[in-house]
Amino acid sequence: MRYLLVLSFVTLLRAADTTLWEPGKVVAVEQVSTPAKEPDPTCRAVPKGATPPAQCRPSNLRAQQFWRVTVEAGNKRYVVRPYRAQSLLNSLNQSETDYVDPNLTAGSAIEVAVVSSKTVRIRTDQGQGIPAIVDSQELLAKPAPSITPAPSVAAPQKLWSAISVAQPVFQLKEAGTLQLYFAVVNDGDTVANPNVEASHLFINGSEPKDWSFLIGNGIRTPYFTALPPGQVLNFTYQLGSRYFAMPGVYTVRWEGPDFRSPEITFRVIRTLSER
Repeated sequence: MRYLLVLSFVTLLRAADTTLWEPGKVVAVEQVSTPAKEPDPTCRAVPKGATPPAQCRPSNLRAQQFWRVTVEAGNKRYVVRPYRAQSLLNSLNQSETDYVDPNLTAGSAIEVAVVSSKTVRIRTDQGQGIPAIVDSQELLAKPAPSITPAPSVAAPQKLWSAISVAQPVFQLKEAGTLQLYFAVVNDGDTVANPNVEASHLFINGSEPKDWSFLIGNGIRTPYFTALPPGQVLNFTYQLGSRYFAMPGVYTVRWEGPDFRSPEITFRVIRTLSER
């Protein structure tokens, strides 16, 4: 059983490499304190050695202090509680959740990544961010787009695209957090669909087998399907340990049905201390 838990934990770590971050903002931050609760009378009837129901567990009875943060990203609003990421040992021992002060204020610019229906990650820099439990989420009302009626013959889309990395050379120990930045600009006169889900990523001339799955998942803003003239669609994937985990020179190109980025080249090296 413990082996399965370890395997699941490693799988989650690998999944983090493909995290899709989207720009967002903090709407509100509230510090909440709850007093300790008395056990329900029915808790005394739980047989010794049996697993108690949720209302009888010590973790749900103790006093708690946490920060309730309301954030918006894409077309969703989330109410979350940031907590400290558990180590592998603590996760196996099912330690209690340790809530942390996210040091955020209303109006702060952040990035949000959806991990699951119950967890997101938030960050203010290019790091891993901090996990947060999702208390609730709701769809935001989208304003009706002002779109010029299409002519009888659709004009060709004029899209410009580019990809980049943070630096030209990475040490092997840095490769695990290597991020690939993507951008599409609409140089046309009408709203365009970048159709990035149908795009292809070529690394040294070959497309990874799981790319279509990766690019088809993650948070989606309205720009992913309706990019207004003169606007840019930006997004980031952390692909280091998945595609660039070995020393070598990597030439990367990204192209879609109506765009093609220039190639970029960077290198991952093994330093003397890593040999």
